[in-house]
Amino acid sequence: MPTTDQTLQAGQALTDEAIGVFSGIRTGSSPPDEPRVHTAAVNRAHPTSLTDGVTVPPSEGGCALDPDAALASAIGEGVERYCAAIYRNSDLRESTYGALNSAIDPSSVVNFAPAQRDAGTVPSPLYRDGDEIRWVEGERLSDGTAVYVPAQLVYLSYDMRDVPFIRAPISTGLAAGLDREAAVRRGLLEIVERDAFMIHYLTRSPLPTLRVENRDGPVGRLLDRIGRAGLTWHLLDARTDIGIPVVIAVLVDPHGTPAVTVAASARPDARAAVQAALEEAIQTRLYQQHLGATSAPEGAPEGADIDRESRLRAWSEPGSAADLDFWTETDATMTLAELDAETAALDADGVRATVGQKWDVSVVDVTTRDVAETGFEVVRVVAPAAHPLYLRETRRYWEMSRLATVPVACGYREEPPTQSDLTGQPHPFP
Repeated sequence: MPTTDQTLQAGQALTDEAIGVFSGIRTGSSPPDEPRVHTAAVNRAHPTSLTDGVTVPPSEGGCALDPDAALASAIGEGVERYCAAIYRNSDLRESTYGALNSAIDPSSVVNFAPAQRDAGTVPSPLYRDGDEIRWVEGERLSDGTAVYVPAQLVYLSYDMRDVPFIRAPISTGLAAGLDREAAVRRGLLEIVERDAFMIHYLTRSPLPTLRVENRDGPVGRLLDRIGRAGLTWHLLDARTDIGIPVVIAVLVDPHGTPAVTVAASARPDARAAVQAALEEAIQTRLYQQHLGATSAPEGAPEGADIDRESRLRAWSEPGSAADLDFWTETDATMTLAELDAETAALDADGVRATVGQKWDVSVVDVTTRDVAETGFEVVRVVAPAAHPLYLRETRRYWEMSRLATVPVACGYREEPPTQSDLTGQPHPFP
């Protein structure tokens, strides 16, 4: 397994103020009255001359108990987004789905419910059978055979103007590593994490609260620091039918703002999932504070089009915790040790097989030459059947396939929920 030191060395090799993938790296720590963690950020180049894509935000961050881990996280995210921003239309294949021998069927990609399509509340033009779109070649995870993947599902900077819409570009499944297996595993876990979060949030599943009886190690230190900052915490067992540990962390500030912060993580090890979810929640809380300091205060979102920043500001408002009481006031509980025991048979090497039993998965290598020279490999993992995260409320993916089946399979409902059962409250995922 690649080490944190190797990641830091590779990141330093990519840093140059004038010509590097990163123009600068910053490290720091949380403010004195917040849970004590280390933070890091990288400023990433956007080489306009190398891509036909649009500009994407140029900064990524990391947060962890360990300063090197925080920096490694920021470097990894920066590398992912740099590589996924670079493509040329001339390198892509323009074709209909039916003209390709092996390709992901765009109609199989989970997005909008029929009622949304009928109401005309979806992006236009929406993909229809027979449309010509651009494709990039990848491989099927199951057997390594070649498969064409819609380019808009791969490149973070993909220019969506006048393109038949399948899904909006997003970072889900984008992952970097110092070996291919590590990168693919990270991409798979992120898809599992976001699938679980969206299903359980939209259907308001009353997830079991995790009790942490053993406070030794990193998890205990994080919980102690969160408590000393005057925050209450909730850890939720958010597994789905996939079976991989997924943990949702909710931080509630009963006296100040941001009032609510939420994050999630999927890991083969349950305790590692708890640690990652807590670190991500603290990082998101710091970002919410930044939004509050740089933006005019906002109340509950109004109107149809709510973006990421507006959602996070809304969940920062006092009283917003009441909108998450189906998680924070659930009666079901289990210990972290019990979750550990139930998932003990899974290890890092088993992630690929576990996910592959449920979903058809494809992988596209997006590593650029300059990044490859440092040893990084960057991939986009695509699982069309997984329920997707959305960031704008005009693009609510409410197709009911897994929204209907997972709550029943996990025992949270006796009957499949319908679209009318879904919450319309903008989700708090960062």
